[in-house]
Amino acid sequence: MQQLGDTMKHAIVRATGEAYDKVKVVFKELRKKDFIARMNYMCCRTCASYNIESALDKNLKKRFGAFFHRQTTEHYNESGLLYIYFFGDTDLFTETAGSIIVNELSKAGAIYSWDGKSGSAISVYDNQTVFDKFNKPNTIPGTTIEGEQL
Repeated sequence: MQQLGDTMKHAIVRATGEAYDKVKVVFKELRKKDFIARMNYMCCRTCASYNIESALDKNLKKRFGAFFHRQTTEHYNESGLLYIYFFGDTDLFTETAGSIIVNELSKAGAIYSWDGKSGSAISVYDNQTVFDKFNKPNTIPGTTIEGEQL
């Protein structure tokens, strides 16, 4: 990041890969389902959460937020693992948001894991090799490989 007078110039982080392409499709669907969904949004979780929560407060038609930030995209480029963060306008809606996201990931054929807790990010993996690197099969409740329950 380089400061130029009163404006900030941020490096653009781009990503390509199978998981990233599937998440693009999922986020497009989420926007149709009462989500404010942002990809590669803001610098970090704190800034992205604050901005999306503020937008939810102003937009009464949207009940959920989902995002991943630039640091997550950088991590994905290095590892093949992408984290999706989410929340709702209440605790109940936060848990519901996670369920909706994993349902859409299943439809897209993504390899993902989530422990079902509202405070946990959803992990999306580029392929089975990346999944195996980060997980021991059958140890994470709700882990799914290509839409099938382990």
